[in-house]
Amino acid sequence: MYQKTKYFLFLSLFFIALSFNLNALAEQNENDTSYETFSQWKASFRQIARQKGLSDSFLNRILPKLQYLPHVLDSDKKQSEFLLSFWDYTDRTLT
Repeated sequence: MYQKTKYFLFLSLFFIALSFNLNALAEQNENDTSYETFSQWKASFRQIARQKGLSDSFLNRILPKLQYLPHVLDSDKKQSEFLLSFWDYTDRTLT
């Protein structure tokens, strides 16, 4: 049952992300791209999601389950695609 719930949560968040027009979100937040806390980001996300038509009941179920995971951001910054030059990266990854 727990795995099914995790799977549903993952799919829900995935489809939420897909349903948003990312360009519109970028334009809406172009002057406010930094948040002091994850809670501030979630509050901003809630407002945008409500404007896009997501219900409060859905957001109340999903948003409390979101967690800030600093190690994910650290890992993202260390991807070899971004650390190596194009030629070094292709030499290592393409045969």
